Amino acid sequence: MPRRQSPKKPKPLPPKPKTYLGLRLWVLALLVLGLALIACGLFFLLQADPDEPSYRSPMRIERVQLLPGEDYAQSRVVSWRCGEELADSYLLLSYERPKGRRGRLQTETLRYQAEGQQVVTASGRACYYQVALDSLQPGTQYRYRLVTGGVQSEVYSFRTPIEAADSLQFVYLGALDTATPQQKRQLLERIDRSFPDLDLLALTGNYLTGANDAAWGAWYELLGRRSSRLPQLVVPGTASYIKEHTGYALDPRWRAQYPYPTNGPEGYLGRSYYVDYPYVRFVVLDAARLLSWGGIQVQRSWIRQALQCDERQWRIVLLHLPVDRVLEEQQHLVMHYFLRDELIAAGADLILQGHDGCYGRASQRSAAGDTIPPVLVVSPAVSQEAHNTFDKGYDRLGTGLALYQHIVVSRRQLHYSAYRLGTAPPDSLAARDSLYDELVLRRTETGELKFVDRARALPEIFNYNAFASNKRGQKKAAQYQHELEARQRARREALKKRPK
Repeated sequence: MPRRQSPKKPKPLPPKPKTYLGLRLWVLALLVLGLALIACGLFFLLQADPDEPSYRSPMRIERVQLLPGEDYAQSRVVSWRCGEELADSYLLLSYERPKGRRGRLQTETLRYQAEGQQVVTASGRACYYQVALDSLQPGTQYRYRLVTGGVQSEVYSFRTPIEAADSLQFVYLGALDTATPQQKRQLLERIDRSFPDLDLLALTGNYLTGANDAAWGAWYELLGRRSSRLPQLVVPGTASYIKEHTGYALDPRWRAQYPYPTNGPEGYLGRSYYVDYPYVRFVVLDAARLLSWGGIQVQRSWIRQALQCDERQWRIVLLHLPVDRVLEEQQHLVMHYFLRDELIAAGADLILQGHDGCYGRASQRSAAGDTIPPVLVVSPAVSQEAHNTFDKGYDRLGTGLALYQHIVVSRRQLHYSAYRLGTAPPDSLAARDSLYDELVLRRTETGELKFVDRARALPEIFNYNAFASNKRGQKKAAQYQHELEARQRARREALKKRPK
């Protein structure tokens, strides 16, 4: 009888090779991150601003700048540049005041010691000086002379506002970066002739052509004596920053030339700041290169604090990058998603912005559909070929315009007017600027704000036709024309429904 064979045992399967999937994903993620960091480094390395030409600071007093102090009614700050080595410097301030029983006017002269600092860049060095003038008398004409190392300046002057002044007037200028020196000069001369008694000049656009000594010199040559008599509120723009290999840094000359109040947030002292007048607070925000999450949070927190002022004060905010673009381009993410709602919720009444080459004025709507503050304005001070948006959120738009804004603020009213710069020479009889936009904010006895739009019947102007001649360009031109006609129809319909 044959032996029964036992069944063969199946051979064991070979072990599955270890895939290490999780480890591979981590390695891939680290590789992608490393490549991204290398790309960013190469970007800043290649895009870093070219070295500026070497420069010297002569031993003469120049670039004299008059600025408001924290209390505009009673304080001023004067800064200037002179030489390359620090020297003993001071300011002589003279004014007339009544003295004796008969109240005869007698000139009194005060001496203020200056603080100096040496600013060193890769291309040169210069010394800047500053003096803070406090407890100034209302309605007084002051004269001052600057002295550095035995070198004396000419005599400059300024006047403080009357104590019972019923209004404050200033001019606001937006985007200036593409303007030629001749266009800037014409604009400043036109403002001088139209509004000789201004209290302030506010700049939110890139007034400098770059962060270099030549650009600073050209700007002060254009300003002339205006910078020594008319206080300025200046916002750091993108052109005020130097692109370095690791990121952006504010031009060190900016703080030396503009020693504004240090009441801003940590890390932005003198760059974000506020200035008070009895019935208005100006809040200046440096957000031109706001990239870090920590910086965003610091600025947001400070905005809430800075706008929590006396309810009887108007709150006017100045910044460079718009929180809502007027150009047909992607939004500035930080400005739109992190600062826009903060400014509105904190109680701003008027937000003046620069950078974009198109005009736009927007407002908010209440639950009942009424127009309410804040009013947001983006404006170019020089005509530019720029493709604007037709966003319905804008009450008024414009393209290809050179504009400046004259704003008068009183205790109960804020009157905003935008003027289109005429093409005739400033000294010509035909030199007349046309009104392009106008609105009024009124505060009632109960504190309620009323909004009056006086530009509803004024036509909007769109001087833009920079489309390519190819098929794609003509398609864009047709789409632009379609959107333009739709907006014009909507404005005509809204005007018909307006109560007479």
